[in-house]
Amino acid sequence: MIDRFEFLACREDAPSPKPEPDLYKLVLNRFGLRGHEAIAFEDSHTGSLAAKRANLWVVAASNASTAHHDFSNADLRVNSLAETSLGELITRFES
Repeated sequence: MIDRFEFLACREDAPSPKPEPDLYKLVLNRFGLRGHEAIAFEDSHTGSLAAKRANLWVVAASNASTAHHDFSNADLRVNSLAETSLGELITRFES
């Protein structure tokens, strides 16, 4: 399954951990993208804050451990990623 990913970045690859945007900025730079050209899927407040600080669109899908987190910075909150499709998200964030 890991072979489906062109590039992986982990905590050790960035100067500062989330909620700092360093890891997201590393990935954006790797692909030559700007923040508003990418969507982050996050399950925690810290992750969603990091993504927002890097100017990404943020979809928050909490889990049992993070359901109580503050996701007010997310652009969309869903109970499950199955609730939406990538096409719907692209359309939503393009407008």
